Amino acid sequence: MRRMEISTLVRLGFKPTVAKTLYYLYNKNLPVTSKDIEEGMHLRQPEVSLAIKELRDKNWIKETVRNDHKRGRPLLFISLHKTLVKQQIVDDIEKRIKTLEHLEREVVEW
Repeated sequence: MRRMEISTLVRLGFKPTVAKTLYYLYNKNLPVTSKDIEEGMHLRQPEVSLAIKELRDKNWIKETVRNDHKRGRPLLFISLHKTLVKQQIVDDIEKRIKTLEHLEREVVEW
């Protein structure tokens, strides 16, 4: 996923907000906050929260809590398990290809 476009992720079945969040996280080499994602991808806070939840449910992100200021709420830093994400996307594509090949054989035999 060198410089995979957001539109490619959407065509693969990701919701646009999840695709943008995934794209942002993939292209960052250090943990970011949800605020960074909001500003970097021009998304609203609820959109980022839902996208993060979806990525969390897939176990694609690592979350680290930091409270550097000793006051206020601690910050949640998010990073992506890039190798896992790439492998699961490739596995999903391969599964889709096998399904299409099977359907093609059925149509030809029909």
